[in-house]
Amino acid sequence: MNRAFVLLILIHWYPFFLVKSSSSSFFDFDKYIFQTPYYINENFSIGATFNLPSSYKCFYSQCITNLKLTLKNDNKLLMKIWCEQPAVLITKKYEKIDELSCVLNGIDATVGSYRLSAIVQVHTAGSFIPIFSAIFPNNPNANQKWLSKEIIILNSPTDKQQSVSFN
Repeated sequence: MNRAFVLLILIHWYPFFLVKSSSSSFFDFDKYIFQTPYYINENFSIGATFNLPSSYKCFYSQCITNLKLTLKNDNKLLMKIWCEQPAVLITKKYEKIDELSCVLNGIDATVGSYRLSAIVQVHTAGSFIPIFSAIFPNNPNANQKWLSKEIIILNSPTDKQQSVSFN
């Protein structure tokens, strides 16, 4: 009886385990953004290419996905962000956190790859974390979120008080 129950649970949850285990291959991140320090008032790009793995199985005829790049701004940095087409900018303000997002809604994830990127300019020294998300409206259990490494913004190239260290 116990074996049949465990087998039933495994069969039911296997597609979700498959999605979770293959999730790291959904986004191919721009790795160069972590290899150089950035300074206030400098424009730089943050982005990733989204590819749905062939192992992912959609439960509906179309695999509709919403992609989102969020800049988590705990330090209240003064930031400007320009979303690269066709993504659109969405801004939310919370008590201690500003959230700036580039969103690409309603894509068919089974058709090709999609680029989600933004140009960023920060006006004060500090740090922030880019977060990439894939949201599946027809299958919320498959939603994925990837936290990037922290990006440090320095005052100037001669700033000796801060060191660049990525988590």
